[in-house]
Amino acid sequence: MQFYAEDMIAELIRTVLWSLASNVLLLILAWIIFVVLGAVWSGLRNLGAILMFPGTLLHIATHALVGQIFGLNLRVFNWINSYGRERLVITFTTNRGEIISLPRGILLSLSPALTSIPISALFFQMAKLLPQFDILLLWFGVSTAIAGSPSTDDLRNIMLLGIASEPLSIFFYVLTPVIFALNAYAWGIDIAVLLVITYFFSIMILSALAFGKESEVLVQSEV
Repeated sequence: MQFYAEDMIAELIRTVLWSLASNVLLLILAWIIFVVLGAVWSGLRNLGAILMFPGTLLHIATHALVGQIFGLNLRVFNWINSYGRERLVITFTTNRGEIISLPRGILLSLSPALTSIPISALFFQMAKLLPQFDILLLWFGVSTAIAGSPSTDDLRNIMLLGIASEPLSIFFYVLTPVIFALNAYAWGIDIAVLLVITYFFSIMILSALAFGKESEVLVQSEV
């Protein structure tokens, strides 16, 4: 009976992982939920980060690598209290007297996507080629795609810079649900999700770039 229960659990986990790996929309939705949890329920979000620690480690490593390329100081273990909660963040600061261009700051915030997307796709392909290890490989792939992608703080960094530069951008953020509803009605949910994500990121990047060609940037990313 115990072995039967273990087989049932393993099969359930396999089904969930394959569903995420084979459906880009579900994977994006899982990432969105993970990002939202970072803003509204840090405890559950931290649990998710622990369960998906391969992606969390990739996220940290990507920030560290890009930060080193840009000549930034990296402090990994930094407890801060913000929004009424304590959290562990990675903090990047410029060297004394150094100015980092804002496009580099944006790239630093979005850099996890440059590694998480191809690496998760690689794990998903390996799971098809090595079905005897599919649960392990799918777990690596899903955790990389979700926890390894840009975090709540990464997106917040860009949004705040954009809003500070162009307060009107708040209006376009508010329109996001309307844009989603109209596109879902016209094209279906799958296409609507992709279009809204493109719309959302376009607002963030364009409004942030309007902040100025050069600015000293402090970037924080939640672990």
